[in-house]
Amino acid sequence: MRVMGIDPSLNSTGYCIIEKEGEKISILEKGVITPPSNKLTEKLFFLSQRIKEVIENYAPDEVALENVYGSPFKKSSILLSLSSGAIIVAISEKGKPVFQYTATEIKKAVTGWGRAGKEDVKKMLKKFLNIEDGIKSDISDAIAVAICHIFTSSKLRDLR
Repeated sequence: MRVMGIDPSLNSTGYCIIEKEGEKISILEKGVITPPSNKLTEKLFFLSQRIKEVIENYAPDEVALENVYGSPFKKSSILLSLSSGAIIVAISEKGKPVFQYTATEIKKAVTGWGRAGKEDVKKMLKKFLNIEDGIKSDISDAIAVAICHIFTSSKLRDLR
């Protein structure tokens, strides 16, 4: 199974492509999408186009992203919602199923504790995938989303 993980943001969206073959999980691609423009509409367009390019290049089976709704900061919440909306439309245009997970669900799937800190998540990712020290949080968050989806979806498939 090949999964694209996304940590949505208007200015710095982290993404990764992870593949699970049997018990082996490997990172095929990872990066950050940074729109060059300051205009909101241009940022959203750039973001959606770049997401579609990654999907075209790596053909993930499924795409998972962090559910960003519910930020306590109104303006941030609106901008994150717009970013997520542009990303979800791009994924849908490519015909890929979209799954969303809350930060608590992601942390629990990766560390076993829903209130774990970012450094705890990074430590577990390093253990699972041997990711390098100093990896950007946008990327490690995207990897955590993909890992959460792999763990969660495999449990759901086992129940069928």
